[in-house]
Amino acid sequence: MRTLKDQLLRAQLISEREAIDATRKQRTEKRQSDQALSKEEREQRRHAQVQPVDPQEAERRRVAREEQLARNREREARERQQRVRQLVAEHLIASRGNRTFYFVSRARKVPCVTISDELAKRLESGGAAIVEAASGGGFAVVPKEAAQRIREIDPEAIRFLVEAPASGQDSGDGAAPRSGEG
Repeated sequence: MRTLKDQLLRAQLISEREAIDATRKQRTEKRQSDQALSKEEREQRRHAQVQPVDPQEAERRRVAREEQLARNREREARERQQRVRQLVAEHLIASRGNRTFYFVSRARKVPCVTISDELAKRLESGGAAIVEAASGGGFAVVPKEAAQRIREIDPEAIRFLVEAPASGQDSGDGAAPRSGEG
């Protein structure tokens, strides 16, 4: 069976050039109308065309989608941990001393780091922070700027950081400055 375009060409009612232009115009209009649809509408159309008849197949696809999402979440978590480890390695403040500094870990335990008096003052003033380098792993002291970058990646990694009051005024209750997580 011939298309309408072929029949019109045979009857010499349109030229070859006009047939090509009409085909191109139809394709362009279809593409533009598809682009105008929202992502959800395009997805619904695609699913309507490939609707699984078998309920078991639909269940397998749903399970596969959930597994893929879980793998993606795990991969993103590993990437975040890697970025935190990299920032800690780049900005690590290595200072051994005779002062023990306690804080609260993610596991709600109270570990400590042994630091110098100078670094302890820096921690207490908010110039440095204690960071958990990996979940359940070691702890490190980093400058405040690095801690702020780490907080953007993984807020739970910050284990001790003294924040200055937002308005620059004391809270008036006589309490010591609050720490980020500790």
